[in-house]
Amino acid sequence: MDNVMVTQQHAPSTDWLGLLQTLVRLLQRPDIRSVPALIGKLLTDPCAAQMCLRLLYWLPRAKKAGGWVYKSARDWNAECNLSPAQIKRVHSRGYLEQVGFVRQMLKANGSPTTHYRLNEPVFLARLAEFLDLTPEQITRLVGQNAPVAEVKPTPSIGSVAPTSSGENRPAQMAQTAATLTSITIQDSQHEIRHEQQHPAVVVVEADTDRDCEIRLLDELRQMGILPDQGRQLMAAYGSERVLVVLRQAQNQARLNPAGYLIRALRDNWQFEQPSYNRRQTEPERDASTYITGKYAEFIQW
Repeated sequence: MDNVMVTQQHAPSTDWLGLLQTLVRLLQRPDIRSVPALIGKLLTDPCAAQMCLRLLYWLPRAKKAGGWVYKSARDWNAECNLSPAQIKRVHSRGYLEQVGFVRQMLKANGSPTTHYRLNEPVFLARLAEFLDLTPEQITRLVGQNAPVAEVKPTPSIGSVAPTSSGENRPAQMAQTAATLTSITIQDSQHEIRHEQQHPAVVVVEADTDRDCEIRLLDELRQMGILPDQGRQLMAAYGSERVLVVLRQAQNQARLNPAGYLIRALRDNWQFEQPSYNRRQTEPERDASTYITGKYAEFIQW
């Protein structure tokens, strides 16, 4: 009996809410200061964002085989105050599927109910694309608890078809868990070997340059320049020159600071360097020239 219970268990889903909280805190982006703001901008639909947040909350707590979470229209209304029409619109437009959710109609408590499951590699890839990062960078930021950055789903990872009763076969579930574990171990071993072969100083310099590039792109984004355009400017004029012109543009009260920056780079504007105190640059004068009057010749200086 104990062996049967162990076989029927499934690997718990990733605690994405916890990882996303860590990611938001580390990114320190002024336009994204909370997980709801991140999910809302990722999905661009308020109703879909609410549903996504609730599913991310329930997925690690899923008790059904295969990691499925089922929600009826009554459940969505009780948790998110959504009407059946709003839920139907989210389903019909595929908002949840765009970020990696798999939806299927299965039986729950004897009635057909919509079931949800997350394809984690697809969700990670979509999140990385939105944040203008790579899946490996997100994994490095949030730590080892993040899922493996594999974009292409395979039948053994997150795509095992449920049976008619809504449960997965034990052998398929065991294969899925073993595949995920082996890939994670291989990835960790590869990172360890890489760090041993190369000096630590080189890795730190690469990470530092990448962090500076990310911060510069973020400042350009705040000014209205998209990341792709920002990379083109950095490649054409150099990061140092872009930074100098950016600081000059930030000190100017311009209605279109992005246009000012691009034109200054294109026309190679030269900015006047801050001068020192004029008294330091002008030659010293004889103080006696300032002494005038009837008794000037009798005054000793």
